[in-house]
Amino acid sequence: MVRIIVVVTIFSMLSIVNMILMSPENNQYLLLWGYLMVSFVAFGMYAYDKSAAKNNRWRVPENNLHALTLFGGWPGAMLGQRVLRHKTVKQPFRFIFWLTVVINCAATFWFLFPDLAYRII
Repeated sequence: MVRIIVVVTIFSMLSIVNMILMSPENNQYLLLWGYLMVSFVAFGMYAYDKSAAKNNRWRVPENNLHALTLFGGWPGAMLGQRVLRHKTVKQPFRFIFWLTVVINCAATFWFLFPDLAYRII
């Protein structure tokens, strides 16, 4: 079930990227919708993983949580960590989480402001 949610989210993000490329005048709004959608899914995945941890059930692989963060779900993941108090202690996970946040923000900046990004580099 979790893999299906991740695959659907990734395909949805790819369709949003396709719509952005087809109509560049609306890319900020489509990007915002993409972030909201993936953040909602990421929060749900954190809630599911927290519930699974408490009830000794199958857990969501950390790579799936990181993939959602990388594809724009970091606001929902961050909210899930704070509200649910989940995945806040394990340092390797937190390091990779913040690394994916930085990579996503840099890619988003580059996408929205390509001329400025080329001047910075």
